[in-house]
Amino acid sequence: MCSDMDARSGWQLDIYTPFNSNSIMHSPRNGTSPLFSLPTELFLTIGDYLDIFTLSTLQITCHALRGIFNHQHMKRLAYLLGLYVKFHQIFDLVNEEDREYDQTLREACETLKEGKDICIFEDDIMGREWITTKFLLQFAKQLHSQDRLQKMLEMNAAWGRSKDIHIVLSGIIQNGRRRQDHGEHSDIVQMLAKRYLELDGEKRFDLVSYSLWYLQIRYSRLLREVFGFGEVERLSLDTWQQLFRCCHGNLFRLRSVQWLRPDNAAPRDIVKLVQYVVEEIGVEIPTEYLETFIERLITSGNTYEDCHDSREVFQEFGGAIADILKFFGRHGVNLQAFANHELADIHWFDNSFVLKAFGKAGCYLGPFDEGVRNVRIHRICNRSHECDTEYLELLLKQGCNVDLKDENGDTPLLLTLRFLTHWPPRMSHLQSSNEAVLPSYWSTETHDGEFPEYTMSEDIQFFLKNGADPFTVGANGETAITIAMILGAQDIIEDMINWDTRREERYGNLSPQEVYNRWITDDKMWTQQLLYPGTRQRAELEDLYRGKLLLTSTRCLFDEPEIELESQYLLAPKQVLSPKTDPT
Repeated sequence: MCSDMDARSGWQLDIYTPFNSNSIMHSPRNGTSPLFSLPTELFLTIGDYLDIFTLSTLQITCHALRGIFNHQHMKRLAYLLGLYVKFHQIFDLVNEEDREYDQTLREACETLKEGKDICIFEDDIMGREWITTKFLLQFAKQLHSQDRLQKMLEMNAAWGRSKDIHIVLSGIIQNGRRRQDHGEHSDIVQMLAKRYLELDGEKRFDLVSYSLWYLQIRYSRLLREVFGFGEVERLSLDTWQQLFRCCHGNLFRLRSVQWLRPDNAAPRDIVKLVQYVVEEIGVEIPTEYLETFIERLITSGNTYEDCHDSREVFQEFGGAIADILKFFGRHGVNLQAFANHELADIHWFDNSFVLKAFGKAGCYLGPFDEGVRNVRIHRICNRSHECDTEYLELLLKQGCNVDLKDENGDTPLLLTLRFLTHWPPRMSHLQSSNEAVLPSYWSTETHDGEFPEYTMSEDIQFFLKNGADPFTVGANGETAITIAMILGAQDIIEDMINWDTRREERYGNLSPQEVYNRWITDDKMWTQQLLYPGTRQRAELEDLYRGKLLLTSTRCLFDEPEIELESQYLLAPKQVLSPKTDPT
């Protein structure tokens, strides 16, 4: 539909596309030059050969075109010009001082370890060929007829140009991940591959690599057949090992959750890709590429900390990695050597789903020696969210003691509770006008979300159910149970008492709150019966932790004026906390 401006100017406009030769822009009724009846794409083709790509000349050109075309045509032209600018700006669109770049993209790409074989550069596509990349390719992706595609390419003088065929073929291969009906596109891929081979086929091996980069094993088989690539012996081993590199590239793509969508790569697809490259093609697994695989594996795991809300996705990813490692093991790779490889220093690496993959593949994740720094079971306890209990179970099955002490004398359970001392919220106010310490027995499930969610329950329960002793004394005289009492959080105390395997022996029929009340009154059950020698008493721990357990960001001490807490923050009867006396 024409705009008001179109009606006033007398223009009659049909939007032109290169696939509709009858749709052109008509001249205005006043007899303006027939030049303006030419298709927009022809103007842009002419512009391909003009030196307009500095900021000032581009502005002048756009200003001139603004006076020629109507509104609707300008929208179309702006879109095309935007694509063109984006395509060239890295190389040609410079500031007024014509600042030189330190190196071209081609020079930069030569330094890359991976991906050089699928790069297309500015001097690979010149002149009219940008139309091929943006328009012929988009049209080709929607076709299901070999005859129609060939006719369209012939009409646009692309059927006889190997670069155009290469571009369209690469695009169809890439688009195949988003299509369910691969059958008809396979016929088109076969047609274009044969045509490309007839013209020159110079980069035919790159197309095979490209098909694997996009996990198109079907297209890879087809291209190998058309291009005459059989087993590894037909080409050099180093050349075929480029295909193994594509497996690593896809692994790197999976490091972000956004790649794990149905229309993109999935973890199981990479397992199939590795099997295809090694077993069907016959590529050996070279040591240098295995090192790259380990690097990519670790990089992929770095986002686990930020994406714990999508744990099921990473569990699937970890399972796929475990299958790949087992596959490597069946083909003679020493997995144990890579599990402790100095390249990755896996012993310091605490992303559990990655290490779990090595463990499931048969790797020993020890040693689990007493008094050693950063044993894996201790590393994973210093996390901002729950541990992977399946990974912890694997460590215990391999011989790790659930109460193993690190170089500081801390057990995993004690480390978990000490981590929670940094968790209680430090708010500027619990009441509108008073600064307050934490209530004596408070629940994280109350207060309408004012307190952060307590998320370590699964870890604490796991350690206790597997026999962890909450009374084991650390180097500073702390224990897991006394830290829980100092925190005063109902949820934590209930976990620590209810899941203790010696609960009845230690506490009898007392409820968690009754156990806590005996703690704050220094009952002899605590001072004489439960605590091991060397454990700090309540008063000492309060003094040690008082700067950590305040709601205020200024960390006020206990000698503040008497504070009366509002009843909604207390589960026990309303009480007054005083710096002079203990709460009762």
